Amino acid sequence: MTTVWSPPLSVQPGSNASFQCQFYVGEADKPVFDHVTVGLWKRGGISLTLLTLTKRGSVIINPKLNKEAPLYGGRVHGRQWSNTTANTSGITVEIEHVEESDEGYYGCSIFFGAFKQVLGASVKINVQGPYSNRLNITLNGTLKIDNMEGSDSNIYKCKVYRVNFTSPESYFVTLHVDTSVSPKFTEREPSRVHVQLGSVLFLKCKAEGVPKPVVTWRKDGPLIQNKTDETYFKRENASKDDEGKYECEASNSAGVITYKVDVIIKGKDSSNSSSNNNTNNNKDWVIIAIVFIILFVIGFIGAGATWYFCVLKKKMNTSQNSPTVRYNTQEEQAALQPQTNFV
Repeated sequence: MTTVWSPPLSVQPGSNASFQCQFYVGEADKPVFDHVTVGLWKRGGISLTLLTLTKRGSVIINPKLNKEAPLYGGRVHGRQWSNTTANTSGITVEIEHVEESDEGYYGCSIFFGAFKQVLGASVKINVQGPYSNRLNITLNGTLKIDNMEGSDSNIYKCKVYRVNFTSPESYFVTLHVDTSVSPKFTEREPSRVHVQLGSVLFLKCKAEGVPKPVVTWRKDGPLIQNKTDETYFKRENASKDDEGKYECEASNSAGVITYKVDVIIKGKDSSNSSSNNNTNNNKDWVIIAIVFIILFVIGFIGAGATWYFCVLKKKMNTSQNSPTVRYNTQEEQAALQPQTNFV
C-alpha cells in the first residue's frame, strides 16, 4: 500500500488549486482498507479534515467544515478516480478561489486495519499574491506582515470563533502604509552653464520620488515655469536677457529639493550694440550741440565786449586830439568889433 502526491503547486490568488492523492491497495490489503482522508497537513498528519473518500468510492465533504473552518466552506470539492491498467486509485481535490490564507501543506492519509494504521503524504501549495511569503499568524492570533508595501493599505477583518460554536465576533482594523519617498534628482546641470548667443538654452531637471515630484523653474527669483509635464527648461535663440541665476525645485508630500545654475550667454548682441551705438551717437550730437551753443554764446559775448572797448577807446582818442573851443564873453566880443567914427 503506497501513497503518491503531486509536486508542489504555485497558483495565483483568485484561481483554483487542483491536486491529486494517488494510492495503491494490494489484494492482501483490500479487506482491511477503510478510507482516505484529505485535509490540512501538520506535524505528519491531518490537522483539519476537508473531505473523505470511503472504501466504497464515495467522496464526503467534512459536514463540520463550515464551523471548523468557514473559510473553506463551499470551496472544496473532490472526485474519485481509478486506473485499472496501473491498478491504482486516487482522489482529485480542488480548492476554488484560492486566497493567500490557503497557502500551506495539504495531506492525504489512508486508514486501514483494526487499529487504523495510517499512511500519508503531503503537498505544498504556494499562493503567488501580494502577501506571498510575507504573511504569518502567530499562536495568539496576531497577524504579522513582513516587508510592508503600499498595496498592504487596506481594511483587515479578524473573526474569532468560539469553542461552543456560538456566533463569531469580528473586528476591523484599517491599515495605512505611508509609501511616500522624498524627491531625488536623477538629472541636473552643473553649477555654471555657458551658452552661445543665439543658440538653444536647455537646462535639465529630472527627479524621482513617491508620489511623483512636481518640478518648477525660477529665474533670479520669479517663477518662469510651473508644474508642466516637461521638467526641463528650454529657450530658443538665447539672448543676453536669458542670462542669470536659474533654480529648479522638485517637491512632493515627502519633501522639497532644489538646485541652482548660473547661465552665462557668450557673444555680443548685435541689436543691443546697434542700439548702444545709436544711443552713443545721439549723446555725441547732444554734446556737440551744447558745445557749439556755449562757443557761440562765448563768441557773441566776446565780440560785443570787443566792440564796446573799441568804441570807448576811439572816443577817448578823439577827445585828446581836438582843440579846446572857448567862447568869448559879450565884452570881449564888443571889443573885437571894428569901431567906425561918423562925422
